[in-house]
Amino acid sequence: MPREGQKLSEESIAQMKQSKIAKQQSKYQWDLIEPYMDVEMGISSRNRQRDSITLRQFKDMMESGMTVKDISKEASRNMVGFFSAFAQGKIELSQEQFTKEYNEGKSLEHLAEEHNVSKDYIGFLRQIYGLKVKGAKFQKRKATEKPITQRQREIIYGSLLGDAKKTALAAVGFGQSVKQIDYILWKFQEMHDIRSEDSLKKYAHYDKRYDKEYESWRFYTTSNTDLEEIIAQFYPNGPKIVTQSVLDSLTPLSVAVWYMDDGSTYIRGPQNKPEMLFCTDSFPEESIDLIVKWFKDKWDISTHKRIREKGWRIVIDSSMEFIDMIEEYIIPSMRYKIGKE
Repeated sequence: MPREGQKLSEESIAQMKQSKIAKQQSKYQWDLIEPYMDVEMGISSRNRQRDSITLRQFKDMMESGMTVKDISKEASRNMVGFFSAFAQGKIELSQEQFTKEYNEGKSLEHLAEEHNVSKDYIGFLRQIYGLKVKGAKFQKRKATEKPITQRQREIIYGSLLGDAKKTALAAVGFGQSVKQIDYILWKFQEMHDIRSEDSLKKYAHYDKRYDKEYESWRFYTTSNTDLEEIIAQFYPNGPKIVTQSVLDSLTPLSVAVWYMDDGSTYIRGPQNKPEMLFCTDSFPEESIDLIVKWFKDKWDISTHKRIREKGWRIVIDSSMEFIDMIEEYIIPSMRYKIGKE
């Protein structure tokens, strides 16, 4: 320390400033929060007059010698306070734990209270962990929903391989032609406790794949966490695909439903030989190859892919073995698909 009346040299002042910055920096665990450095975050309306910054910008300002108080003059005070606490490891709610509990239906207020995090900071934490807002409707659904049964799960997997599709992040829509009314009613009954009761209706729709208009019956489920997990397997990055995790979840009932949805039996050649195949035109070749391999590895059923103008189809070579696997699950109105009226 300088004696009274003694002036510090510029070099001493610079050294003291660097020492102060180093002491300040020692409190922060930058390496532990590196994955979140460039997350862009929004701020509440009451702080709109102040800028939003990223963690990296906050770090750069701190390393330039600015204090938290200095940075708060340029950016949202609550955000800067959150960054300071987060970077020092004072918020102990991990991304894994936050995601698990939030997806289970706990509100942000509940999480803030349970983990001793301020209500302002818990909102910033949700953003920095990349989680979408889940409102009151989601909380109510989580509190009242029932898990789907194993049988429903198997039917849903088979249906999503076939004609079913997601109608929301956590809901599935089922559809069949008007000729298959018995089949759609069977599915409607099977989904009795997770279906939307008033959703079964007749529709006219245009299928651009075949440039043709069709009439069909459709219904959809209510939102459900189990369905959300299944849907995520089929739609990981946009279009519906078949992944190994999907195939690992299939049972003979699933395959039977898939065949009732998208299977066909044709009579080919002068010997009137029946040929069974899946209409898988909408799936990419990578998915087709996985399916062909899965049938052989899992069930010792030989299949091969066939290219068509509109996509790939899977032809079943081991037709008798295939029928043996699925026959007991085929409902009466669909037995014609396996050559048995």
